[in-house]
Formats: sequence, C-alpha cells, structure tokens
Amino acid sequence: MKKQLTKAIAVVLAGVMVLGLAACGAQKEQEESSKTPAPSSKVEESNQEESKEEFVISYPIDTDKTFSYFACDGGWFSSSLSSFDESPYHQKLAELTGVDVQFDRQPADANGWVALDLLLAEEEDRPDVFNRGWFDTSVVSNWIADDVIIDLTDYLPTYAPDFWELINTPEMASTKAVITDEEGRFYYIPFLSQSRYNLTYIGPAIRQDWLDECGLKTPVTMDDLENVLVTFKEKYGATFGCVPGRFNAAGLASGTGAMASLKANLYVDDNGKIQCANVQPEWKEFLTYMNKWMDMGLIDPDFFNMDANMLRQKAVEGKIGVAVVSQSELSNIVNDAVAAENGADWVGIEYLRTAPGEPTSWIQTQASQYSSTPATFITTACDEDLIPLVLAWVNYAYTEEGMMFTNFGVEGETYTKDADGNIQWTDLINNDPLGASAAREKYTAAQCQLPTVLMESCVRLRNVEVAQVAVDKWINNTVANDRMLPGLVRTEDENVVYTDKWTALSTYIEENAIYFMSGERSLDEFDAFVAELEKMGLQDVIDVQQAAYNRFISK
Repeated sequence: MKKQLTKAIAVVLAGVMVLGLAACGAQKEQEESSKTPAPSSKVEESNQEESKEEFVISYPIDTDKTFSYFACDGGWFSSSLSSFDESPYHQKLAELTGVDVQFDRQPADANGWVALDLLLAEEEDRPDVFNRGWFDTSVVSNWIADDVIIDLTDYLPTYAPDFWELINTPEMASTKAVITDEEGRFYYIPFLSQSRYNLTYIGPAIRQDWLDECGLKTPVTMDDLENVLVTFKEKYGATFGCVPGRFNAAGLASGTGAMASLKANLYVDDNGKIQCANVQPEWKEFLTYMNKWMDMGLIDPDFFNMDANMLRQKAVEGKIGVAVVSQSELSNIVNDAVAAENGADWVGIEYLRTAPGEPTSWIQTQASQYSSTPATFITTACDEDLIPLVLAWVNYAYTEEGMMFTNFGVEGETYTKDADGNIQWTDLINNDPLGASAAREKYTAAQCQLPTVLMESCVRLRNVEVAQVAVDKWINNTVANDRMLPGLVRTEDENVVYTDKWTALSTYIEENAIYFMSGERSLDEFDAFVAELEKMGLQDVIDVQQAAYNRFISK
C-alpha cells in the first residue's frame, strides 16, 4: 500500500536555522516522534484535471520525466570520482526518489559562478534548476527582475509539503523572514541546519599538555593569551598559527570586543543601528595586539600564506601551540598526534573575552548568513508541468527518510544503530582506502549541498570527540547572534549603492587590515584610514543596510 508523505516532525527540527556552508560531525541520532509515520515509498504524478489539493506524493516517484540541475558550487561528489554517474550517493538518490536528474557542474578549473552567469544570461541555455551558494540578496533580486527564476510560493504547500511545514514552524520564523521578500514570496529552497551547533565550526584550540607542563590556565583574555604565547615561544619555540581564511571570520577579535578580524563587517548594535566594525576603537585595539604579537615573533611567520596542510604539518611538528581551526582541522590535528605518538593534547577553548565572565562579542558562525547558504532555484526555462516533479524531488530531503539518507546514507550499508538508537559508521565508511571523509563524500550528501536539513548528530559523528566538545565551547556564552546581520533584501536603487560602494570599501578595509597587522602601515594612521572610508561612501552603505534591516525587522 502506498503511504502518504510524512511531515517533518517539529521535535527533530526544533531550532532549525539556515546554514551557509556545511560542517562535519555527530554522535547520536535525534529522537523521532512515535506518532510520525514513516516516509512514503512512491510518488504519483497528478494529471491536468487533478487539482493541487488532490496531488499525492509518495516515493519513489512513478515517472519517466527528468530535469536538468546545474551544480554551481563544487563538492557535488567525491574528488575521487569523475562524474555523477560514478557517485553511489546520486545513484541511490535516483532510486529512492524515482527521478533520474540530469546533473551538470562547472569544470574543475572554472569559476562556477561565472559559468552559471553565462548559462543564465541566455534563456535557451538555462538549466531547469540550479544551485548557488554564498550569494548576496542583490543577486536574487537581479534574477527576479530579469525573469530568470520563478516564484515558488504558490507551489510549495502542495508539491513540497514537508519543506513547507518546516519553514512555517514558530522556530523558523526568523529564517522565513530572511529567505522571503517583502511580500512573503519564496524564490528558492535553502539548505538548512538543525541547530546552532552546526553553524559554528571554527574556533580557537590549544596544546593542553603544554599548558599543564607550564602551570598555566586556559587563556580567557588577550593578555592571558599573550602570556601563554610568550611562554610557549620561550619553552617550545612554538607560535600562533592559522589558515587566514579561518581567521577572517572571527579569530581572536572577541578578546577586545571587536566585531571583525581581518574582514570588512557590518553589524547591528544594541540599539538596532547598523555599524561598521572596522572603524570602531575595539577593532583598532585588536589590530594593535596583532601588530605587537607579530613584532614579538608570537605569530607564525607563514601566517599570511598558510594553508590547511601547512598548518597540520606545523601542528604535528610542534611548531604551533595555539591556533584558530575548523572542527575538521582539529579532528585531523588530533588524529595526527595520536598517529605520531608525540603526546600532543590539542583541545578547543572558548573564544576570548574582554574580561572573565563577560560574554563573547564575536564568534565564527553561519547564523546570520542566511542569504549565503547553498540554495536551489527553478528557472523560467523549466516547463510548467515539470515544476511539481522538481519540488516533489526536492521535498524528499525534508522527510525523515530523506534527512537520514542525506546525512548518513543507507542503514546497514553506511551506518548502523545500536539498541539506544545511537548511530555509528560502518566499515564501508571507516575503512575506505581514501579515508572516512572521502567515503562520506561518496555515500552521503557530505559535500553535496543539495537542499536538505543538516542534523547535529551527523555533524558530531564526523569528528573525533575532542572536536565535538570544541564546538560546545566555541558557542558558549556569546551574544554574537544578536548582533550579526541577516541576509537583507534591498531595493534596486539600494543595490546599486551597496554593490558599487561596499565592494570597494571591503577591498580597502581588508588590504589595510593586513598592512596594520604586519606593520606595513602604522596604526598612528588609523584615523586617516577611517576618514578615507567615509570619503569612499561608508555612510551611504550603512544607510542602505539600515533601511533594509528596518524592513526586515518589520516582517
């Protein structure tokens, strides 16, 4: 007997927020409501006489139709594979949904966004569906104005019921406000995250064994950390290290109360006013510490050129003792230490504070980057009669079965459950010749960025215990989420101002952040730097964002 498609249960999805870029790790499966039926096993297509109300979804969909899906942002299958046809995940997805989607992606050596823009520019070249990540709302506004994408609002309740129920839960109110325009219309289906834990996957880490040997406590303030760095330098010849891209997000700036590290950033102050973090005295204080530590030799000399492999090597060689790392990088460093048997005890520590007991002002998190999350759009090139099929296919990932599949793969093949419902990877994942991470890329949506819900249990399971606990520390006692700007919908005129001026301002800010930190430019010139930003139109950008933010709040 065919079963009706299940509704995504509120218990499992409580606190779900939009995600920007996918992190890794999980220990336990979230508890599921016993009242919720299992996801459906077949999907029937409606005929033209059938009303939307009569449309019934069950999986796999009984259809011979297909549609084209352009995967703009990389990682759509394991780097060990050469095509979607070789991907076990995509093969199983086709089996479970009943739809053999015609996936395509940009060449490995091409800029995917440029490739996508070229496809969308000409109507005859447009795919039926495409994915895009890390986009500004102005991009969506342009696609709407140019009649590139369709309004999904009227279709979603009928053809994507599980997604629709989820996005309309009270917990999702702020997310819904971000991903809809001022009239409440939906133009894309985003990749979602189940909890705040998933959204924060970068933070500080330290050699706990060295702290213990030196009789030092875990650093809380910038001065505490300076003392640790000086001691580590003198005793072990070790410094602070980081991949600059990780440091751009937040780094150590919370130690001065700054709302930016090396990137340009606008934020909301306690009065609901938009401010630029890079003109505040707290940011100057942060740069002063960085410049001082550079002069003292406390920061790795390869800091500005470091990549993940270099960081990992320096960690195992004992050349760094403090770092800002991603959760997966911490897992790798811990595993390397175990393999090397060098006694290194790396642990995550909380973000720095201006004083003990004070909340952290700024942590790395995707919580405000709703408009930058990977999202799926349907173009105007898609035939009207294909739209129900596309949305029913997308909807699968928001069912219980679909979420489990995208996160963990196939039970008994890629994962198992114990008597308490705890999930563990099988040997197929753990013993893959290329490593567990590469295996997850082949059998789950670990790198797929398809619309789904990233489960906290999955994020935890992908990482070693030390890295799992690190995230709990990184998100502790912070007010950052209250001050971060959500994705804002700007008018066409506002977009012109924002795009033209903020691009130039951001470049100028980020270049000078490095100059100030390295000493190439004296911090005595900070006021002149601020004055130049004002001449470049910083206030115009702030005014535009303030107007958009006020409209967002009113929603």
